[in-house]
Amino acid sequence: MTRIKVINDPPDLITIFRAVDTDVKKKVFKDCGEAWVTADEIRERYGDEGVEALYYFEKTKLVDTKWQVVEGEATPKKAYHTFYTAVHINIQTSLAEISEVMNIALMPQDKYDEIEGKVAEMAGDKGVYVGDVAEKLGLEAVTLKSIVRRSPRLIYRGHRIEPFKGE
Repeated sequence: MTRIKVINDPPDLITIFRAVDTDVKKKVFKDCGEAWVTADEIRERYGDEGVEALYYFEKTKLVDTKWQVVEGEATPKKAYHTFYTAVHINIQTSLAEISEVMNIALMPQDKYDEIEGKVAEMAGDKGVYVGDVAEKLGLEAVTLKSIVRRSPRLIYRGHRIEPFKGE
């Protein structure tokens, strides 16, 4: 069965760009496409970086999850598998907006971490209204949305930014 990821909002491009921006992420994504894998299996193959990639895929809904019984284990483990087999990009936007999205997607990690840290601090444990963050940090809506899309630890829930704690 073919499942197509439709992208019609510029910040959603970051999901695709960041999904394979390292060799480890690329390998984890490939493994998820070939079979159902658990976090323990990914940790064995790729270490903690692989597990972080898996959680990022879960946050961005690039993988499907199910509980699976693992031989020799007393409790079921969460297993992951690639959800989509194709991508359809349908975007019409200004050059300024797409430039801002690309800027966030390609921003050096240390600079990004500084900005994301400020947003995460404002979100705390309970979350924060998007408008409050945009106003306080002086960010445009597309910039803020791009920052959250790139983040492995933040997620949009309606008009709020909250810490991502897994589904």
